[in-house]
Amino acid sequence: MLISRIFTILFPIFAIVAVGYLYARLRPIDISAVNRLNMAIFTPALLFSVLCDKSFMFVNTGNMGIPVALFAFGDIGLPVAMLFLMITAILGATLGIYIVSQRASVLELLKEPLIQAAIAGVSLTKVSLPALWLKPIEMLGNCGVRLSFMG
Repeated sequence: MLISRIFTILFPIFAIVAVGYLYARLRPIDISAVNRLNMAIFTPALLFSVLCDKSFMFVNTGNMGIPVALFAFGDIGLPVAMLFLMITAILGATLGIYIVSQRASVLELLKEPLIQAAIAGVSLTKVSLPALWLKPIEMLGNCGVRLSFMG
C-alpha cells in the first residue's frame, strides 16, 4: 500500500528530527556551529563526491530533500537530489547574494563552499580519483545527510 510505503520512508526522518528537537529542548545547544559545519564541510563534500562519481547523470532541494531522496530511492536517488541542491545553492549563492548585496563580486561568490564543490565535482567527472582520497570525502558527506536533520 502506498501510504505504508510513504510512512516507512518518512518515519525515520521525522523520528530523527524529533530526537534532535527534544534534545535541544532538554539541553539547549548552539546549533549555529553545527549548521556552519554542515554547510561549509559536510554538504560540499557530499556534493563533490556525488558529482565526481562516474555514474552521476545530469538528470526540498535542501536539508530534508536529500535524506528523503536517499531513504526513498536509495543511492540512485541521491544524484538527483544533489543536482537540485546544486542548482538552488548556485542560484542562492549567486543571484541571492547579488539581490541582497549588489556589491557582491564573482570572486566573493567563488568563495562559497557549495560553489567550489560543484565546480570541482563537475570538473573531475572524467577523472578517476583514488579511493584513498575519495573515501574520506564521501564519509564527510555522509555526515551532512544525518546532521541536516538536527539543524
